[in-house]
Amino acid sequence: LYYACGGGLGHVTRTLAFIRVLQRHIPGEHRLLYNSPFAQTVQPEIERLGITAALLPALATRHDAQEFVADHVTRFSPELWVVDTFPRGLGGELVPLFARSPAIPKVLISRTLPTAYVSQFDVAAFVRQHYQLVIVPGEASPFSSLPTVCETGPFLIRDIGELPSQEQAEKLLGLEASQKATLLIGCGTTQECHDVVTQVLPSMLSRLERGTQLRLALPVEVEIDLKAFAYWDDIV
Repeated sequence: LYYACGGGLGHVTRTLAFIRVLQRHIPGEHRLLYNSPFAQTVQPEIERLGITAALLPALATRHDAQEFVADHVTRFSPELWVVDTFPRGLGGELVPLFARSPAIPKVLISRTLPTAYVSQFDVAAFVRQHYQLVIVPGEASPFSSLPTVCETGPFLIRDIGELPSQEQAEKLLGLEASQKATLLIGCGTTQECHDVVTQVLPSMLSRLERGTQLRLALPVEVEIDLKAFAYWDDIV
């Protein structure tokens, strides 16, 4: 059972990258619980992996989250927990569930957390008590000193052998091979994606050579208006 609640695109993307690797070594059903506003964007990858995924509504309360996770635990009876970023759950909903299932192995995918939060809830002690493995994929972790930590490079959603050739990539992006091209990628929360268009894009255009082909890669849920940038010849 994978827990990737936290909003934005990073939590669920990082977890999907981990799932595709774990599937090769652990047979059986893999179930994902997440609450990203970018469900439509990640749905093709969920289908490609053939996993069961349950989406927690964006406006769910803490009580809703507790019932949501508890219901899936009861029906699924996981033999392994994998939790992204928040060891106690986003609102502490994992605390009572872990207390009732001490024998089930638990893996934490750890990244930066606010110092005040870690201190207030004594999260390090919680991690030490409940998690048998802490994976740190290329970012700072408040739990780096624990003996159960395993540091890795950043998780990738594709292996190198799965990447398209240069010719295939140019075709997919609608690029002319004879012209320079720039790819601008937006991720994170919905607001952060909009910031890419309203703040990063104007600054980038002011420095790019005219005639450069520009491609924006954003979640499909992010609605943008490129009319203000109509002066740029090739922007999609």
